Amino acid sequence: MRLIDHPEFGAREEYVNEVKRAVENPDYIVSGWFGEYLALRFCETSPKSPKYLCVVYRELNEEGFIITTFFISKHACMQLAGC
Repeated sequence: MRLIDHPEFGAREEYVNEVKRAVENPDYIVSGWFGEYLALRFCETSPKSPKYLCVVYRELNEEGFIITTFFISKHACMQLAGC
């Protein structure tokens, strides 16, 4: 997995593993507005304090690809409305 525009994720192997875990075994999945999905998983190893990791991805032809990923501290609004 390559995280091109996210050096904060690529620099630490545990973040790459957390991204994989979020997609494979999320705490929550939210449907986005344009056919994407948001996988949310609580991450103890996030910067500064524990946060939720949000992985935005899309499924296409039985394959998936990650659009972006980021840490968030308030996940409730994403659970209700998506992004």
